[in-house]
Amino acid sequence: MSSRKICDTKKLLEYVGNTVGWLSVAAQLKDDIGTFASNPGYHPPKPTPCPFHGGSGNNFRLDFNFNRTGEMVCSCMGGRSGFWFEYTKDMSGYQYAKALKELIRISGYEDGKAKVKEANFETKEQIKARALAEYNLPKEVARRRGVQIKMWQEAKPWNHPDAKGMQLYFERRGLKIEDTHGLPNFRLHPGLNYRPQLGGKVLGKFPAILIPVMDSNKELLYLKRIFITHDGEKAPMPTGASDCKQAMPWIKRGLQHFGLLYQAPGSTKYDVGEGFELMFAVSLLRDSLSHNVISADNAAILPNVFIPGNATEVNVWVDKDVSGIGRTNAEALKSRLLKERPMVKVNLFETRETIPEGSKGVDWEDVIVSRGILDHPRWYRMSLLQATEKSLPLAA
Repeated sequence: MSSRKICDTKKLLEYVGNTVGWLSVAAQLKDDIGTFASNPGYHPPKPTPCPFHGGSGNNFRLDFNFNRTGEMVCSCMGGRSGFWFEYTKDMSGYQYAKALKELIRISGYEDGKAKVKEANFETKEQIKARALAEYNLPKEVARRRGVQIKMWQEAKPWNHPDAKGMQLYFERRGLKIEDTHGLPNFRLHPGLNYRPQLGGKVLGKFPAILIPVMDSNKELLYLKRIFITHDGEKAPMPTGASDCKQAMPWIKRGLQHFGLLYQAPGSTKYDVGEGFELMFAVSLLRDSLSHNVISADNAAILPNVFIPGNATEVNVWVDKDVSGIGRTNAEALKSRLLKERPMVKVNLFETRETIPEGSKGVDWEDVIVSRGILDHPRWYRMSLLQATEKSLPLAA
């Protein structure tokens, strides 16, 4: 029997969100998601290893209004979101009709048919709008943005004597902050509390490198934080949490945003990649500020990184990893840009370096530093890299 003959699927899913709620449904199924979702501490949503795709990183979370929307976000799939119902159906092996029947049974939809017909069902957008209104989003945005602006004002610029820890951090990675360009959009805060989750327990207080991440209107969304020690080592954090930013629930999924490392006045050329350290390494290749340098906070964000409208050439420095996610996300960015602006020239730069056995991948920071490119005069560095990387055109 087809799902169409069983019920109106859209109305069923809306009914669940408006009545019994997805938390109740998830708890009754007793699967991994049900156990996770029914945890009283789920709100604010806490990232956790993905119960569907595995992995050790905290790459999965529920939407902050999961009980109404039934939505989740999975970084394993490049930050894509989906309905809990769809994930559960796929993972359980249910045919669609069987999954619908199970949902009808748990939610009591059949017993409430008359009520359902009279109900004024909200659309997905209306549900989210109401949730945001209940959350008092504008007030919360203003409060947190104010906190972060104050944090930025308390931090010291790269060339301040009290920012020595930041200079040492980059030097330990083989990246020296040179007076030619400096690092104007990076600052060092003397000490911030580290919490693995928003509102969670403080695990320590450490110096933190701050990098502003902005939306397309250049409004501050959040400060990327890299926690370090006073002598430039990465702070002793739980595995996978050494460069943490607290979740910002006002950041809409798919919103285009970016971290601007360098702005080259009058230039329409952009170097883009994933990771602030990587793009700092790329910026050190050029003798003059002929290119703007932009970074996505992580690989999942790269397809939606914001590129200003004046761009005529975009060079995407691709992470080369075993999973292929770096290449996939770079191609997604290229596809988006060419669709939005067909006249823009988009180059994908992927190193010819082979991935070492047992390693997850190799990125351009590894290549640039390990080959000693930065030991040479600045005017010669890009030419030297081009000589060993046929994937880099001379016009790059």
